[in-house]
Amino acid sequence: MTRQLPLLAIRVTAGPAGWLALTLPRLLEETHLYQDLVEVRVFDGPDPDEARETARRCGEHTNLFYHRGGKDAGRGRFVWELRADALVIPGCLDRILAALTRHPEAEALYLNHARA
Repeated sequence: MTRQLPLLAIRVTAGPAGWLALTLPRLLEETHLYQDLVEVRVFDGPDPDEARETARRCGEHTNLFYHRGGKDAGRGRFVWELRADALVIPGCLDRILAALTRHPEAEALYLNHARA
């Protein structure tokens, strides 16, 4: 059975040591309710062993994929390039998916941070 193309592929590139272990669980918590709409692809960075081990520890998520090397950009209608040292704010994915489903004609979505 072929898996349906997700609406959003989040491509996480591992960065400085330790960041992926902080970012990936938070990101997967955000995607938990949307596993049929969102896939998360982790690509190794400076420390491939750390990236692989972090992805393995989070492996119970059916929408998580690990890649050694950075050739595959993700397979979604939209691709979100996210560095591992980016801050994922709770509720951000709800807002992103709402915008994408509200505007199916969109070709791009600009993401920026909000100031408190």
